[in-house]
Amino acid sequence: ASGGYSFVGGGYCNTACGFYSSVGGGKYNTACGANSFVVGGYCNTASGNCSFVGGGNNTASGNISFVGGGVSNTACGNYSSVVGGCINTASGNHSSVVGGYFNTASGTCSFVGNGAYNTASGSRSSVVGGYCNTASGYRSFVGGGRCNTACGGYSSVVGGQNNTASGNWSSVVGGSGNTASDVYSS
Repeated sequence: ASGGYSFVGGGYCNTACGFYSSVGGGKYNTACGANSFVVGGYCNTASGNCSFVGGGNNTASGNISFVGGGVSNTACGNYSSVVGGCINTASGNHSSVVGGYFNTASGTCSFVGNGAYNTASGSRSSVVGGYCNTASGYRSFVGGGRCNTACGGYSSVVGGQNNTASGNWSSVVGGSGNTASDVYSS
């Protein structure tokens, strides 16, 4: 514990080098951001100011970022969070990934709930679940399904597979291979 007012509770090869930083236990954990905290686990890093990490091999590098658990998750956006799962990334400011694996929330205020290989890259976009879905439009939404894309502003794909909502305010409810490309189309 080399940071001012820092604390290491136990474990093996842990480092608390940030001002008011803490490591509760575990192995090879590092809390180097000011007011950062690593609960325990293995190979975790809390480098953002006021960041929090639990689980194994997780990183919270954004300011006021949070990784609750899981394995190899990263919360690098400011005010970002990854609750659990495996190899998930919340890189947008104010972004969140709840679980699943290989999910990415890179847009500002974006959200991925669960599933696998889902991406919410549009500002204020969300993907609730499914597999290989993308919400890249501003305030776009994909509910679930497989390989669906909502790339128009305010667009939505509720489910199905290989559907695309590319027009602004467009929507596809379900099915397979459907496209809504005009404004307000469905």
